[in-house]
Amino acid sequence: MMSSSYTLSVFRLVIEGLALVLVGILGIVGNLGLIIWFIKKKNNFHQLMSVLAFCDLLYIISSMVIFGIPNIFTSLGSSSLYKHLVPILLPLAQCGLTASIYLTLAIAVERYTTVCHPFFKFSSSWSSLAYILPILSFAIIYNIPKFFELQVKTEQLGGNGSLINEENNDFSDSFTYEKNETMISEHFSENSSSPFHNFSLVEKIAPTSLRLNHLYIKIYLIYLNLFIHGILPFILLVFLNISIYRQIRLIQRAGAGVNIQQKEIRLAQISLGIVAVFIGCHAVKWIPNIWELAQVGEDVTELIWPVWLSYVTCLSHLLTTFNCSVNFYIYSYKHRKRKRERVRQFSTCATDITNLDVAISMTELGSCSAIRDNTLHR
Repeated sequence: MMSSSYTLSVFRLVIEGLALVLVGILGIVGNLGLIIWFIKKKNNFHQLMSVLAFCDLLYIISSMVIFGIPNIFTSLGSSSLYKHLVPILLPLAQCGLTASIYLTLAIAVERYTTVCHPFFKFSSSWSSLAYILPILSFAIIYNIPKFFELQVKTEQLGGNGSLINEENNDFSDSFTYEKNETMISEHFSENSSSPFHNFSLVEKIAPTSLRLNHLYIKIYLIYLNLFIHGILPFILLVFLNISIYRQIRLIQRAGAGVNIQQKEIRLAQISLGIVAVFIGCHAVKWIPNIWELAQVGEDVTELIWPVWLSYVTCLSHLLTTFNCSVNFYIYSYKHRKRKRERVRQFSTCATDITNLDVAISMTELGSCSAIRDNTLHR
């Protein structure tokens, strides 16, 4: 019978390793395609999508380096380069994720004003920079503490395999993606060997004093994280997209009498698709956050991370990477569908014109025959 640790290792290899890297590669290709496609467009929607693609690229690449590739090639996880990259890439991934969440929200706001309040939108013209600059600034400022959570420590390993002067070596496997330094430390803190008499040097990713501070964990990592990355964007996205969906249905029922471009409706439908995928993928990530919130009365540094939450966290990494990878394909699908509809409309129109021409020709032929018959009988 397989042990739970072996089963979890296999699950990590398949979900957090192979699947994440495959999705990440498709995401890199898609986001680069989106940037090239939209880079010269002046529409606010397209400019927001371009910046969103940049932020998604940052997250995808960081996630592949931190989780995906080391789960496939485990020797990379024990390398000194990897251990020094993690304390930098993890905060950068968080910056990309925060910006991605709020740029998705900004796209929903932009579509909401365009579809639901078109007169307000056209009377007060906002540049896309009014959305982009505040969001990017907020994403960087909010995640500054992340750059001070982890450090690489070098310790001596005795001949019996025990660490000398070990401090906080077993610092819980108890936090989600934003707190995955724990998983990284457990998973990849192999010996970075350098023998010295009966000792060898070990490099390990370890938490700083800030990362172990009780107030910091409760207020910043649990409360603020759940509100900033979960509750606030979720409520706003649900409200905005229900309003957009209802307005689109009203416009479609009204038909051509409504003074709004079909292009704007199509972009709003793309926004609805992007947000639906966003909510579905990020909902899994909120499960560990909610579990942490339920444990707030306990000593957070002593919490034991349940095995089932390790599975959820691995799946969350994959789904978040998928969410950052899929926008190009949603847009392409809708764009192709629209082109097929235009071709079908053109074909229908051409058929109607041909039938009309035939009818006119038959009418003219009948008229000529009648004139000829009248002439012959006179």
